[in-house]
Amino acid sequence: MLLQRFIYNKEGRCTHANNQLRQRLGKSINWNIKRWYAGLCLLLLISMTCYSQDVTQVPVATEVVETKIMRHYIGVQANQLLRQLLNFGGTSNNVGNPYLLTYAINSTKSGVGLNFGLGYTYNSSSNGDPITPRTTTDNSLSLRLGIEKKFTIGKRWFSSYGLDFLLDESQNKTETTFNQGNGFPANKTTTEFTNNGTGLGPRFTLNFLISDKIILGTEANYYYRSFTSTQKVTNQPDQTNNPKSFTFAVPAVLYVILKF
Repeated sequence: MLLQRFIYNKEGRCTHANNQLRQRLGKSINWNIKRWYAGLCLLLLISMTCYSQDVTQVPVATEVVETKIMRHYIGVQANQLLRQLLNFGGTSNNVGNPYLLTYAINSTKSGVGLNFGLGYTYNSSSNGDPITPRTTTDNSLSLRLGIEKKFTIGKRWFSSYGLDFLLDESQNKTETTFNQGNGFPANKTTTEFTNNGTGLGPRFTLNFLISDKIILGTEANYYYRSFTSTQKVTNQPDQTNNPKSFTFAVPAVLYVILKF
């Protein structure tokens, strides 16, 4: 009887000890799980924070993504301005390019577009003396229209080639008056030279991007021109001839071009 009670008490103490051990192990496991869970959440939070910082700190791309379908280019001949700014003395040769203003519109995808050029000059002067006053007027108009293709050749360089059709008109007119006096009427003599011409030829350009909007450019062309020249003098028959020429213009002209 005593042996049975001893065995029962011993088994009870063992069972109680096992239960306490299980509770302690359960609490320890639950605590470790909670710690691991908290650590995992903290690590996930830190990772998300670092990722968001990396995303917000990604540098902006330096290359400009083209969004326009067409680009416009307006240029003005700047040789006269450079002569004023960089005057080293001596005389400057004529650049031989009559197109003071240029305009082009090109596709941003293919680079193909249209090109226009315009040049107009007008001069008037009076000389002579009171007996024979003389007035001279000189005006000329140059137009061109062509098709071209622009293409890049570097980070800041681009070029173009195309074919232009030309229209040229010029007139030089001199009026001389002879005052005979003594009641005699004055005699007026007019001498007029006119040139009307057409032509065509290839054109090549080279351009440098100072900024995204401002460009410096030059061009070379090889134009064929055919003229009808007429000379008219008062009380004399008209004289007409038809000169023709092939002219190569070296890249001596400088254009300041605005792109938009």
